[in-house]
Amino acid sequence: MRMQRLVGPLVIAAVASSLLLGRGARAQSTSASADAGTGTDAPPAQQSLGIDTSIRGGYWSHDRNLDDNTGFSTGSVWLRAQPKLSQHWDAKLEGWLQAESSDAGGNGKQELREAYAAYQNGDNDLRIGRQIVVWGRADQINPTDNISSRDFTLMFPEVDDLRRGNGMVRASRAFDAYTVSALWLPEFRPNVFPTGALPTDVHFGTDENPQQYDQSAFKLDHTGGDLDWSISYFDGLDRTMDIGIESAGPSGVTLQRQYNRIQTLGGDFAFNLGRFGLRGEAAYTETADPNGTNPYIKNPFFFAVLGGDRSFFEYLNINVQVLYRETTSFHDPHSIANPLVRSVAIQNATVAGQLTPTQTGMSTRIGYKWFHETLEAEIAAAGYFEKGDSFVRTKILYHFTDTLRGTLAQETYQGPTESFYGLQKKNSTTYAEMAYGF
Repeated sequence: MRMQRLVGPLVIAAVASSLLLGRGARAQSTSASADAGTGTDAPPAQQSLGIDTSIRGGYWSHDRNLDDNTGFSTGSVWLRAQPKLSQHWDAKLEGWLQAESSDAGGNGKQELREAYAAYQNGDNDLRIGRQIVVWGRADQINPTDNISSRDFTLMFPEVDDLRRGNGMVRASRAFDAYTVSALWLPEFRPNVFPTGALPTDVHFGTDENPQQYDQSAFKLDHTGGDLDWSISYFDGLDRTMDIGIESAGPSGVTLQRQYNRIQTLGGDFAFNLGRFGLRGEAAYTETADPNGTNPYIKNPFFFAVLGGDRSFFEYLNINVQVLYRETTSFHDPHSIANPLVRSVAIQNATVAGQLTPTQTGMSTRIGYKWFHETLEAEIAAAGYFEKGDSFVRTKILYHFTDTLRGTLAQETYQGPTESFYGLQKKNSTTYAEMAYGF
């Protein structure tokens, strides 16, 4: 069984290796910043298209689907092309293919993360197509980050690799230290969450397919000098689902993932104070349930992150942040009389962090590097005080060469089932991955 479940990942790795071998020897001198396969000795066609490739293989003790399946082998091929089309026009394509296999079976996944054309002329920047846009200056927990979506079921070690692009038109103009950006988002791609095993008489029906093309966002960003900051506004569809009841009867209950409209006004800042780096980020989100009376829609909320980091002995970095969330128009989902509605409302409140009127917590990340920064170790943790739930990830990353790296990590979720991190206890896992390329 173990050999059978390795076939899919090994086939992907073998095919990718055959594509890479033609330029592997020539690319050994390529620096990490330039990525694999874009050195001056690469074939002319490859240079002109700006092609980078990566092959990755790993093993996971548990997947990220909130189920009981264990022992996963993974293999993936990543491709990125950044051709120069003309003096002012560029383009970018990036996507991946992955095979996953375990004793319970196997499947394949694929994703076109980005596909856009970019026009740049002086202080003007225009990008059209599917893009990944990341907002926020806080460390990994970003209240203003409403543009891009993520797939939290993917078995990838790096958090940024979980991101999914969305089709949009983004126009930016720089004015000295200021940049003004306007976005129109005609494509909607939500966050993907694991559902886990449902009771036999409960299942999800067809997801709501909102046909709303009037999503927009604006941002004023200041960089340079002693203080970096930004103010942003988003008016569009919530990337995080609300769960509603589509139907209920003798044959069972059909749930539906729904994506309601939100408006988010937020801002962030960052500055250095001696060897301390201080940053903060906050946003207020108005939802489709301003009075908090609809159990199937999250309530309006304020979410803030405040913290900073400091480096010690050159290679030791410690980051600490305080987390605060306040739910306005709060209604306790446990007070709902109907047991079916109450159960769905509690699930919505758990995912949204709205089981209590306020939610307070902390996050920390401690990292150290050895051997000329080729070996990196990191421990990251986050948790909330009200429910006592927490998440801890320990990770070791070693760069064998500029283009070959290995990762070993463990992720652990703790807390009661009715809590944000406690809900994800089944996703606790240990994994290892080898990656060649970018």
